Amino acid sequence: MNFQKILQLLSTRKKYILIFTLSVTILTFILVYFVLPLRYSAKVTILPPDEDQFGAFPGLAEGQEALSMFGLKTGSSNSQLYAFVLESRIASEFVIKKCNLVEYFGVRDSVEALLIIEQLINSQVTKEGVIEFSIEFKTPYFARFSDEKDSVRHFSARVANTYVEALDKINKNKLNLKARRTREFLDSQILETKKQLASAEESLKNFQTKHKAISLTDQLSASIENAAKVKSELTSLQIQLKTLEYNFNPSSEAISSIKAKISILEKEYEKLTSGIEGKTDYLPSFGNMPEVMTDLARLTRDVKILNEVYLMLEKQLFKEKIQENKDVSTVEVLDPAIPPIRTEGPRVIVSTLIGGMFGFILISLFTLVTENKKLLQ
Repeated sequence: MNFQKILQLLSTRKKYILIFTLSVTILTFILVYFVLPLRYSAKVTILPPDEDQFGAFPGLAEGQEALSMFGLKTGSSNSQLYAFVLESRIASEFVIKKCNLVEYFGVRDSVEALLIIEQLINSQVTKEGVIEFSIEFKTPYFARFSDEKDSVRHFSARVANTYVEALDKINKNKLNLKARRTREFLDSQILETKKQLASAEESLKNFQTKHKAISLTDQLSASIENAAKVKSELTSLQIQLKTLEYNFNPSSEAISSIKAKISILEKEYEKLTSGIEGKTDYLPSFGNMPEVMTDLARLTRDVKILNEVYLMLEKQLFKEKIQENKDVSTVEVLDPAIPPIRTEGPRVIVSTLIGGMFGFILISLFTLVTENKKLLQ
């Protein structure tokens, strides 16, 4: 059957085809416009995470090794982390409970509600690191001219903003937990350092009393001061490493980087304190001095180093105590979710045209088959 023959067959029933197509188009319009549920999507926009909130040690944020409480790099990676947390099960469970979604969806428990809401949420991260999170709800049937659609519009905005609240709660819990663990570790280190410092100070006092308070040269004092600063920095890195081990895999880049820095500082500290001949020509080495001066230098060094470490630990402990009890929002919202005005669907015009085209194709095929059977008879 050629194209001309097809047109001839269709033209014999063109009135019937036109009426059927028009009827299907009108019915499709009525179904889509008056019957089908309306879909509303509420969107909230979140600014990229602030680097300052990811950990208490500034040294962790250098270069590409900047870390968050979850162990990721800063920039867009932290935004991706936020997006992941927003879509996580723990965030959804918080929202399900707070917004009573079990009752809203009419399901038996939160597990079923979780399966439903996972299909409704969506998060995207722009190239600037901005997080766009949205959730879509639909009305019951025949809701276009009822108050039900306003209820769904406002509810969708409420749920979207509750997800942000869940993200903030998870962030604060993680930060506070990290701070508590670090604070507990610092408490034990401070107690031990305090005992060692008291013992070192007593030993230095007894030595100076015995040897009539001899003093060190300016160069040696400078060497001891330098060794104390290196030891303080080394201890700080060791505390960082201990903190990271709570959240990181031992083979992670973060831990490897900290261990490399610790190794470098340990060698530098060894040079300053042991005085290997030929390696420390810029300052007098402890190994090339008279015995009394050497003993005084070592005792003074121990006191200086322990005092520097103790001050550093006390300062860090104060910061961790603040963080542990801090209740400041960790999420900066650019645009909170508001009740959407426009629907996401159904698309009335497009759906109507598709329905009309489907009706035309269907009746045309039916006409061709029936007319062709008549001709064959």
